[in-house]
Amino acid sequence: MAKQKELLKTLRKGGSDAVTAFVENCVSVHEAGGGDAVSKWVAVALPELPEPERAALVTLLMDSLLTNYDVEFESYPSNELH
Repeated sequence: MAKQKELLKTLRKGGSDAVTAFVENCVSVHEAGGGDAVSKWVAVALPELPEPERAALVTLLMDSLLTNYDVEFESYPSNELH
């Protein structure tokens, strides 16, 4: 629970660290619990992100899906967020 609170704090701050933390935790949660676990995490975490970061995530998702469904993620440069 402490880890989740710390992650939510990071998300609320926004910026590239927030986007990276969101995606990295989605990967971790998916590996541990599959799609249902990701769904639960997204429901809790997504509202905590500022709007520009939510838009960046949608853009990242769409770009990944439209590029041969190949989703790879290392980080999201902060200069692309705003």
